[in-house]
Order: sequence, then structure tokens, then C-alpha cells
Amino acid sequence: MSRFKKDLEEYAKLSRAYPGEVRRRKGEGEKVVCYYGSRVPVEVIHASGAVPYPLFDGGDVGPPEAALPYLLPFINVQARYQVGQHVSGLNPIIPIADLIIIDCKETDLVRVGDAFEFLGLPVWKLGVPQDWEKELAFNYYQRQLSNLKQKLKELTGEVVTNDKLEQSIKKYNRVRGLLSQIGALRKEHPPAIGGEDFIRLNHYALRSDTDDAIKSLERIYEDLKQEKGKFLEGAPRIMIAGRGFAFGDYTIPRIIEDSGGVTVTELLDEAIVQSGEAKVDEDPLVNIAQLYYRDMVPPCLFTPSWEKRWERVDKMIDEYQVNGLLYYMLSFDVIYDYEYPIFAKRANEKGIPFEMIESSYDFSREATETLRTRVESFIRICGR
Repeated sequence: MSRFKKDLEEYAKLSRAYPGEVRRRKGEGEKVVCYYGSRVPVEVIHASGAVPYPLFDGGDVGPPEAALPYLLPFINVQARYQVGQHVSGLNPIIPIADLIIIDCKETDLVRVGDAFEFLGLPVWKLGVPQDWEKELAFNYYQRQLSNLKQKLKELTGEVVTNDKLEQSIKKYNRVRGLLSQIGALRKEHPPAIGGEDFIRLNHYALRSDTDDAIKSLERIYEDLKQEKGKFLEGAPRIMIAGRGFAFGDYTIPRIIEDSGGVTVTELLDEAIVQSGEAKVDEDPLVNIAQLYYRDMVPPCLFTPSWEKRWERVDKMIDEYQVNGLLYYMLSFDVIYDYEYPIFAKRANEKGIPFEMIESSYDFSREATETLRTRVESFIRICGR
């Protein structure tokens, strides 16, 4: 076994143990704060002394169906999963959460917060305006972060000072930087790490102690710099775009690699550590707002965003020498349903093969074989 695989497995164990660690710290009197959505700055939670825990599980049909008494069926499958896993007793952390922060940049996320409130959970909604280029919207988001800081102070009894925020910023900047460095290694031909392992690394980084994340990612980065490419020379190089792959949802990246391709880069909005670096000078809360609201690639839900997002995709296609673009859709995810035809048109104009795959988290044998056939055909086209 290579050093990379060994260190990856050790990191996976740390991440799997994190829920138990959260429960232990809860028992010792620390506050537990869950959050749902990519525009909730975990630095503020960390600086308050609370234990952060991200919500974005998925990959199974049961929980979305269990949510139907509380959410309409045309709410996207990922949002329904969060509610369904709670009512089914599948998430060990939600019932012990002292606070659940909901990123309210879209209706489906708001509905999750509404359902959680109905179920008696301690929800706090973070307003995230979609008009991200307007100064008024940015100022509102900054005020929301100030309100969040005050809410966390009331919860933990700890003042979220500028010094604490700066310390948290430095740690999370390091995590983001290491993942960006690891991602950049995928420019090699062939890369030493593919899409499934890279997405897992992001998930482990989101669900582990920050110090553990830094140590693990530093080891893995050094491993990968010495690792030989594990994929075939000339394997079709795939980019994936869309909302994101949930914790536990790895079927599509795995099928790509099983079919002879390799995922070399992604543009995903959720359940992945967004790249970027917050400044640590002047006002750290403003710096955090700048990073999360203006500097990161705007999610599909921000407006206007599609031109900016395609600019990023176009650049990444060239930078990573991509042979094909795969768009991963979640069922009933309406706003992404508007974006993928735009990407399909632009990919066609650029001469890049494009494929859209929609998932309802049905990965039964029959459904998976159908997906496999589609992906295999796509990989063959990309390899021509």
C-alpha cells in the first residue's frame, strides 16, 4: 500500500470518529453548532469555542422519502435528505445540536430550516442575499455575520474577539491552501489523485478537527508529490460541475474512474472546501465576509452568476486540459436545471463533450448499471 493510501485511510478513520468526538465534547459542556450551506463561515463558529458540524449527507433514497410528511416532494432531494435523516434517527449530531445555522440563500435551504423549527430544533437563519454584486447586499451579509457573532456569544458565553477570529482564519486558510495545492497536482499527466479521493478529502476536512485536518493534509500533500500517477496515460480527463456530492455520495466519481476516465477538477457549490484566502489584517469579520460573499466563485443561486461561473469553468478546462464536462444534477434542483443547458451550449461552442446526469440518490443495482452505461459512453466520446 502506498504512503498516500495509508495516510488517506488514517484520515478517513479520524473523520469517521469525529461524530463521537463531537458527542464527547458535548458531554464535557462544549456547545455543538451544526450548519447547512456553503456561505456559513465556519471560522466564526470555531472562534466562538463551539464545535462545528456541517450537514450535507446524502446518497440514499430512504431519508428523502422520510421527509415527505414535512417537505413537498419537489424540494430538491439533498434538502429533503437533511430532514429525513433526522426524523429517521440517522444523524447522531442533529438531536444534540445547541444551534443549527441555515444558509438562507435559496428557498430549499430555508424550507429545511422551517422543517427543523417545526420539529423543535434550535434553528438560526443566516440571511444571504442573492444580489452578491450590490454593495447593499454585501453590507447586509456583514450585518448578518455580526448578528451571528452575537448569537454565538450568547450560546457559548465566549466573546468572539478579533484575535480569536484571526487565529481561526489562519487555520482555515491553511486547510483551504493545502486542498488547493493537492488539487493543483491533478494537472499532471496522469494525476496521482482522482476525483473520488479528492472529494473524500474535502469531506474529511469538513468533518474533522482543524488541527487534525492540517496535519493530515500536510502529510497527504507530501505523499502525493512523490506518488506516481495511478491512472493510465491518456485517460480522458473529466471536469464535474453542479451543486455538490454529499457525504456518502461517491458513486459517480467512482464510475468515472472505473470506466477508464479520471476527474481532474470540479466546480461544486456545496460539501466541498471552497478555495480562497481571507485576510487577517484590519477587521477580520469584514475579511471573512469578503471571502465568503465576494471572493469565492458565486454559487449558481447568486444572481448574476452564470457568466462568472462559466468563465471559471472555461479557465479550468484549459488549465487542467479537460477532455469532457459532466454536470451532476440533483432531482428537483430547479436553479441548476436552468444552468446546465447554458453550460451545455458553451461546452459545445468550445468543442468539449458534455453530459448531464441527474440523481435522486437511487443507487440500486439497476439504476447504477444505467448510470454506468451512460458514463462509459461519455468517457469513450471524451477519449476520441
